[in-house]
Amino acid sequence: MAEHTTNRRPGPHGPGAPRGGFQKPKNMGKTISTLLRYVGRSRWLLAVVAVCLVLNTACTIGGSYMLRPIINDFVYTGDSDVLGLYDCLDEYAGLDELNYLAHVLGEVRERGELEKFEAAMAFGEHTDGAGDLINLAQNLDCYDFYPGIGDDEALGRYCVEEIGAIDIPEHIRDYFDYEAYGRDIDLNSTGSFVPDGYVLRNGEPFRECYAGREDIPEEYRVCKAPDRNEKEETRSILEAIRQFREAPPAPRKDREGPSHEGR
Repeated sequence: MAEHTTNRRPGPHGPGAPRGGFQKPKNMGKTISTLLRYVGRSRWLLAVVAVCLVLNTACTIGGSYMLRPIINDFVYTGDSDVLGLYDCLDEYAGLDELNYLAHVLGEVRERGELEKFEAAMAFGEHTDGAGDLINLAQNLDCYDFYPGIGDDEALGRYCVEEIGAIDIPEHIRDYFDYEAYGRDIDLNSTGSFVPDGYVLRNGEPFRECYAGREDIPEEYRVCKAPDRNEKEETRSILEAIRQFREAPPAPRKDREGPSHEGR
């Protein structure tokens, strides 16, 4: 009688299994001891690496926390949003720089000069990144701001009636061309119309109070390590804000089904 043989495929752990496949160690304790012996000579180096990883994580979390005031109070839209600030921020600005800018803008707000700071930004000078904005916020005395003046006629009337730039007899004021006079003032001055009024450079010298990270006081530095690539860390945060603000609003879906009263 013929002998029947059955050809069986080798299982995943049989002779035909590919070498290098994962198998659970028979003695886990012995395996761990062997691995520890392999790295025994470098255990202190591994400990240093572990400490560095913990410090890096702590600095990253701390940097995000320190960045929160400028995002919540000045960048993100809301009642205290500084008009135009986000468009002037460089995505490669460092966390220390942004944190210091938040402090400087906080002082500007306490002095009641945020509107003047917005006008100075709209004027277009010293707005190339966080460093320029720090200097601008500390040089607001170089600008005169006249809120509510939005056109040549309003500028002409203000100069005549409030400043007394020229003396016009009362009986001919109704015939005076305030618009032409205001246009002439604008053309021959260092001022400019901005969204909320008229801003004028008054001739005071502009002082460069901030030149780089070395000018940031210690209490406003997120991390003491000088070799951290904090600009790269900040880029992702500002890019996320940019994408959020530019994204279209999500469409609302009408829910079908009975209302609460009809259930």
